[in-house]
Amino acid sequence: MIEERESVDYEACHYFINVEDEKYRDDTGAYIELYLETLDNAVAYIYDGTGRDNATSFIENNNTAPLGAPFRASISKKLILVVTTAPNGMAGSVSFTYQLFNAEEYAFYYQPFVGKDEALWYLMVTALLIFPLVIFCIGLCCCMYCRCC
Repeated sequence: MIEERESVDYEACHYFINVEDEKYRDDTGAYIELYLETLDNAVAYIYDGTGRDNATSFIENNNTAPLGAPFRASISKKLILVVTTAPNGMAGSVSFTYQLFNAEEYAFYYQPFVGKDEALWYLMVTALLIFPLVIFCIGLCCCMYCRCC
C-alpha cells in the first residue's frame, strides 16, 4: 500500500513592487528599497520578475526575507513579495514599506521618445533645427527673385 501523503495547509498572497514603466530614467542609479516591518505567523520570500512564469530568487538560495533588512533593487527590476502563513497556520499578516530613491523623471521634450529607437530622437531634433533654416531660405529666395515682396 502507498503511504498517505502528508499535506501542509497554508495560505499565500503576493505583491508586485515596481515603478511606472518609462517614467523614470534608469541611468541615474535610482533604486527601490523594501523593508519588512512585521511578520505575524508568516514567512516572506522576494523574487525578481514580472510574474510566475519568469520569477527568479532575489535572495540567494531562496531564503526567507528577514525583518528590518533593506532590500534594494534597480528601478528597472520588478520585485514580487510572496508571503505565506506558517505551516498549518491559516492566519498571518505582514506589513512592509517601500520607497523610491534617486529617481529622476525624463525631461518633457524627451518623454514622447522613451522606449523608442534613439535614432528617432536625433532625427526629430535635426528636423526641428533644419526646418526653420529651410523656411528662411525659401523666403529669402522668394524675396530676391519675385516681385511679390
